[in-house]
Order: sequence, then structure tokens, then C-alpha cells
Amino acid sequence: MVGPVPGPTFASRQLADLYGADVAELGWYCAFSCYRYSAVYAYNLMLHRRGKRIDPFNDGVQPLIERLLSRGLTILRGA
Repeated sequence: MVGPVPGPTFASRQLADLYGADVAELGWYCAFSCYRYSAVYAYNLMLHRRGKRIDPFNDGVQPLIERLLSRGLTILRGA
């Protein structure tokens, strides 16, 4: 099972200032990042299941993919 990913916590304004982005558009970029990372994890899971890139880490990655997609949709819905 994959646990939460540790990392720094930034307020939206801090993150927007850090990247020079508009706070109103920041949600879209964060949601898109969730989608992109879920696609990468799903691709690696597919390779693992087909025996092309065996990595035990991928055995527990499906819940992470689902959480990333769910979080991206939540961001887009404005929550």
C-alpha cells in the first residue's frame, strides 16, 4: 500500500507567487498535475502487470492513482 506523499505545504498564494501564476488559474494546473501523475503511475502499473518492468512498488499503486484522479476532479469542481 502506498502512503501519503510527504512534502512541503504551500498556501495557494505562495505557490502562485513561486511560479508566477495567477491564483485563479492555479487550480487547473494542480488538477492537470494530478491527471498527469496518475497517467504515469497507471502506465508503470500496466508495464509491471505485463512483466515488462517488474517493481514491487507498483503492486500497491492503484489506490494512489484513484486518489490522484479524485483529487484532480475535486480541485476542478472548486472544493
